[in-house]
Amino acid sequence: MKLRLQALDIVDFAGIKHQTFEFEGKDAKIYGDNATGKTTTALALYWLLFDKGLEWQKVDIVPKDEANNHIHEKVPKVSAIFDMNGTELKLQRESHPNYEKVEGSTKKHYKNSRTTKQYIDDVPFPITKYKAEINKIIDEEVFKLVTNPDAFPQLHWEDKRKMLFEITGDITDEQVIESSKELKPLLDIINNRTIEDHKKVISEKLKKAKEDLEHIPVKINTLNEQLQESSADLNIDSVNQQIELLQKEITNLEDKRSQARNGGAVTDIKRLISDKQFEMDNIKRTVEGDTLDKKNGLQRNLSSLESDIDIFESQYKRVDNEIENLKKSRENALNEYHEIKKERDTAEIEKFNADVTDTCPSCGQPLQEHAVEEAKQHAEAEFNQKKSRRLEQLDADLQRQVKAGKDIVASIEANKAKLNDIDNSLTNTKKEISKVSKQLEKVSGDLVSAEDTDEYKSLQKEIEGLENKLTNEQASVSESVQTIESEIREKQSALDEQREVLAAHKSTEHIKASIQEYHQEEDELLDLIEDLKHQKYIIDEFTKTKVNLITEKVNGMFDLARFKLFHQQVNGDIKETCEIMVDGVTYDGGLNNAARINTGLDILSTLSQHFGVEAPCFIDNAEAVTQLKETDSQQIELIVSEKDKTLRLGV
Repeated sequence: MKLRLQALDIVDFAGIKHQTFEFEGKDAKIYGDNATGKTTTALALYWLLFDKGLEWQKVDIVPKDEANNHIHEKVPKVSAIFDMNGTELKLQRESHPNYEKVEGSTKKHYKNSRTTKQYIDDVPFPITKYKAEINKIIDEEVFKLVTNPDAFPQLHWEDKRKMLFEITGDITDEQVIESSKELKPLLDIINNRTIEDHKKVISEKLKKAKEDLEHIPVKINTLNEQLQESSADLNIDSVNQQIELLQKEITNLEDKRSQARNGGAVTDIKRLISDKQFEMDNIKRTVEGDTLDKKNGLQRNLSSLESDIDIFESQYKRVDNEIENLKKSRENALNEYHEIKKERDTAEIEKFNADVTDTCPSCGQPLQEHAVEEAKQHAEAEFNQKKSRRLEQLDADLQRQVKAGKDIVASIEANKAKLNDIDNSLTNTKKEISKVSKQLEKVSGDLVSAEDTDEYKSLQKEIEGLENKLTNEQASVSESVQTIESEIREKQSALDEQREVLAAHKSTEHIKASIQEYHQEEDELLDLIEDLKHQKYIIDEFTKTKVNLITEKVNGMFDLARFKLFHQQVNGDIKETCEIMVDGVTYDGGLNNAARINTGLDILSTLSQHFGVEAPCFIDNAEAVTQLKETDSQQIELIVSEKDKTLRLGV
């Protein structure tokens, strides 16, 4: 799209009272002393299109008086005529003050706010639709980049870099690898990863391998310190045989101790005591058995009867409460019956009221006599019909209440019968309890104790004698057992010593094996580090190659500007950047104003070609450049001229 500025008219805009420029779509120069409004002309065009300033910020366009106060009644206006692809386009925007009425006065008060009016080809547009139409013509960001030489250099370096790659297109990793035989091994190394991702993998593996390698000598030294001095002529087979022999000797001694504890005399005495106790139990069962069984049966019967009493009393209370609730329900049903009966009697005696209007409700004229009579007959028929339906309903309600009352009375009688049955059960059960209690009392008095018999007492004395004999015999056995246990402890101590010797030997062998494993791991890590360093070298070479290819491709798009897209750090890593340079001098680090302007125009020209847009380009401080770089876009130079106290258009 080609957009050429034909004319620009500015009225009461910032510091310009009224200025008209006839550009006729050609390159032009605007001369003026400092503070005469040269830059304001570019600002006016930006405000007209996008309601923003040269740096894309909100701007204050209302004129000010000598005291720097806004002259709010002024109406800033900017209008422009463009040639857009051979078609005339007229745009106009105005900023009007907003007022509000002062209560009790004819004066209006300025609300400190403004409303814009905008026109396209003299047709008024609301602000939202106006912006949409302008956006169809040209995007804001694109317009800024193709009309202001400073726009691109002021972008963040990441945004500049991104846009450059949009213009030139990036170079794929495969293209970089194919450009050098030295890089071909990367195809087998990266395993479907990107080069950047694989570089991260290598860095992480290399870091971990170096850390692991640093820890291995420490681990080996720690294990060496744990090694115990062991006899070179230690016979492990002999140690194992000695352990086996001691285990057998201890087992034999434990069997001997068990035999001593369970000696023949002790066992015989215990058996005699057990026999005597069995005889005593038989006597007890013979003397007390029948009476005791009868007593226990009576006690179980008594407990069951007492439990029945609790159940009957609980049932009695529940049924009695149910009767009371039914009585209350019957009383409520009876009251409701009387209420319905009263209402029915009232409805039955109700008479028809023949009060019918004799005037037409629509026109207010008196009705004819036969019409009045018909109205009365109709009203009476409707009254009788409603009365009949009402009486039928009330009669049905009375019948329901009578039935409900009868049902409640029947339930009360049924529950009274239940109550009488429960009361009879309670009386009978209490009589049975009294009978069983007397039987239990009699049986308890007849109970005989076996311990009072002569035979039982004789057996008790025999058992006491046997227990005394057992105590003496066990004392003799205890002394023998203590001797055997002393021998067991000696053998166990010798066994523990031999086991410690064997354990120490096994620990030493295990430590030696671990040390050998660490040495092997150390060798493997050294090989891995060497391999990873080689991979890192190839990737670094890849990065350098890609840097050179991308830089050459980007710089080939421009005449003056050169771009530094990568920076090599002290550690050798490549860091992304984006610096504009001309003949080795950075844009922000020493480049003079003239070179900055021409460099900006060089970039602007390339961006215009990329976006397919030519738009008017305002060049501020153009007097600093003896030879401006030519562009396909319309150039409007803003030149400081001390003699021009007002703006002047030249070519």
